[in-house]
Amino acid sequence: LRDAIMHRMARGLDLELLASRSAVTYVNGVYWGIYNIRERSDRQYITTHLGLEDVDILEFAGGVVEGDGEHYQGLLEIFRTEDMSSPETYARVQARVDTDNFATYQIMQIFYGNHDWPGNNIKFWRPRTPDGRWRWLMFDTDFGLGGVRDPNRGSSAGENTLAFALRPDGPGWPNPPWSTEPLRAMMQNPQFRIDFINRFADYLNTMLKPEITRPIVAEAAATIAPEMPRHIERWGRI
Repeated sequence: LRDAIMHRMARGLDLELLASRSAVTYVNGVYWGIYNIRERSDRQYITTHLGLEDVDILEFAGGVVEGDGEHYQGLLEIFRTEDMSSPETYARVQARVDTDNFATYQIMQIFYGNHDWPGNNIKFWRPRTPDGRWRWLMFDTDFGLGGVRDPNRGSSAGENTLAFALRPDGPGWPNPPWSTEPLRAMMQNPQFRIDFINRFADYLNTMLKPEITRPIVAEAAATIAPEMPRHIERWGRI
């Protein structure tokens, strides 16, 4: 349930989110349990939802999925060589990055406590136009909301996941230095930092309050509840 629930919790925000639908599945006539039909986080998604064909899509530290990474490398150069506290530098970054989308994406991942991120399951894109700005795709958040139970790897409600997302020297997985670099760089700018704090506080006091999120979980659980005995009989309690 987790990944689909986290996408539903973020509905209404300026994020690219993946629709989902549970399905009873058979393979060659053999019952295979409950599967989730999901949208793919690829160029077809962007074309279908936003009508854009010519795009750059990158993943991880800048690996090219579609188009090229030249524009993003220019952004990293700004992060690494210029004074990010300067209003002029930040204006140049805003010309390259949809900073509202970036902040919202980071906030939701931090709130979820996703421990298969940011060194994994990270993908970002931009229209290949002179004013095309980078946006981040939300996908594969299964390790969020306590999805990993190993105390050496997983998250808990008491963990400081903001510090996790800002760590400059995290391990190779899940938060190596390259994966936290964009947020660390942006936090050097006072305007972004204040906007980030206010945005996070606004979400925590509205759409992320338990009275809003719990019904989303309950609705998702109720949808598959009638099928769960048969699914458990097929696969056991995993």
